[in-house]
Amino acid sequence: MVGAKGIKGSRRRDWSKVTLALLACCFIVPLIIITIGFLGIRIPSGSGGQPLELPKLTSGQADLKSLIVRTVDGENLALGNTSGKPRVIVAVATWCPTCALALMNVKKAVERFNDEVSIVVVGVWSEGLVSKLSKAYTSLPAPDTPESLKRFVERFGDPRWKIVMDSDTRVLNALKLKYVDAIVVLNRNGVEVYRVEPGGYVDPKEIAKIIENVLRQ
Repeated sequence: MVGAKGIKGSRRRDWSKVTLALLACCFIVPLIIITIGFLGIRIPSGSGGQPLELPKLTSGQADLKSLIVRTVDGENLALGNTSGKPRVIVAVATWCPTCALALMNVKKAVERFNDEVSIVVVGVWSEGLVSKLSKAYTSLPAPDTPESLKRFVERFGDPRWKIVMDSDTRVLNALKLKYVDAIVVLNRNGVEVYRVEPGGYVDPKEIAKIIENVLRQ
């Protein structure tokens, strides 16, 4: 038979779960709503009002390790060549509220690592992608530009990060993204060890822990 103390302990655990759920509703949901209003954006939706998902792009598939991209500052960058450092790749679109949250989360996660980790922000909302999506989705935001992407990163991330405009969707193909925002961590050898999609809901401590594990290896 369960004692009175056991019953009380069980009830406390149940109430703790309820309390956590209420806190999530009271703080996390309003935070997302405030962020949407703060950015002044409208999230596009599909024909059935479903959240925006990216199609599987079967043409022009690219290998991340051999992929050479060009930053908005004109620098050639081997995306999968991390030069022996952990690399965090953040895929974003400037109209996307969770993308802004993803940048802020990454900024907080890497602040104590200094130059031990490299950050690359990839703008996936290009003319090429918008053209592919226009047949399935309505009222799509205008494609991002290198200038708008740079301002977005400066506002929510760090201007020192490398910024890439994925004009031909090669990076999107190589990463096989399901949504426009994602956080991907590569180890010292350029191998993916962590991914979260969408990237705005992750705890910065979780990203920091992954980076710490890579640095220990």
